[in-house]
Amino acid sequence: MNVRNMTDLDRGAVANLHRRSARELGARAYDEETAKAWAGDRCHCDYDLGDAGSTFVVAVTAPDVTRGPRVERSPGGGEGDVAGFGHLNADAGAVEAVYVSPTYAGDGVGTRLLGVLESRAVETGLDELSLVSSLNAVGFYEHHGYAVTDATTVETRGSGVTATLDVRTMEKSLQPEGVPEEQASSRMSRASSS
Repeated sequence: MNVRNMTDLDRGAVANLHRRSARELGARAYDEETAKAWAGDRCHCDYDLGDAGSTFVVAVTAPDVTRGPRVERSPGGGEGDVAGFGHLNADAGAVEAVYVSPTYAGDGVGTRLLGVLESRAVETGLDELSLVSSLNAVGFYEHHGYAVTDATTVETRGSGVTATLDVRTMEKSLQPEGVPEEQASSRMSRASSS
């Protein structure tokens, strides 16, 4: 599996994957109407690759015909299956998205994507990340060191449906264990001055 920066050519496949993931994996924690609203009316225009503070990445696997026809293909001409995508908003210090194709759920795609986003966050000088997690993904994020800080709701609408999604806000320190906070702060100061 290769995790690389998303390109304009990936945006259509990512929109399809985003809809399928929300609808199919979201059904593990939400009723059908809520998952349908969450899946929404995604289009390629939802992924602004020109935003300087954002990083979008995709996980691409070798083509695998055994996975069946419900796989998003990379339009790059035989590169493989788009197995997931992630979005880091460094300006906000937040992971905005980690979505995995239902076809590849449980194969380590989300772990790889999250690891790349966290590495990019550290490279930009961040020492903490926050995120808003759907209920079906809370365990995944807890497994990767995130802690729930609040329970809240967000309104979502799409496919002609409006729904309230129960979510959890979560945070994680990116400071290496055993590094005093003042050392991490000086690391962040150096990164922001370069």
